Amino acid sequence: MELFRTQQYYILLNKDSTLWIDRTTGQLDAKPAWELANGQDIECLGVFYGLVGRVKYNKVDRFILIRDSVLVGTVPIGNEVYKIKSIVLLNPCTDVSMLEIKR
Repeated sequence: MELFRTQQYYILLNKDSTLWIDRTTGQLDAKPAWELANGQDIECLGVFYGLVGRVKYNKVDRFILIRDSVLVGTVPIGNEVYKIKSIVLLNPCTDVSMLEIKR
């Protein structure tokens, strides 16, 4: 998955779909991936491995992104099992230059 930033949104891209997070309100909007081409001044911030969820702490919404993971095995039906090694909290209302996700 990739994380992008525009003046108004953070955008999480996963193959055919995107999740747009408004940087002022924290409002979520799911859109098809081709909508990314309509964004202006898009900057790629890096790659992450998944979105765990959204938490509210001190009245501020934050999104939990998986920064790093490692394969620990497979289940009998062939699906892979990963261990989360590190996460990063994305606060939609602040700058993310300190996230330190892979580019």
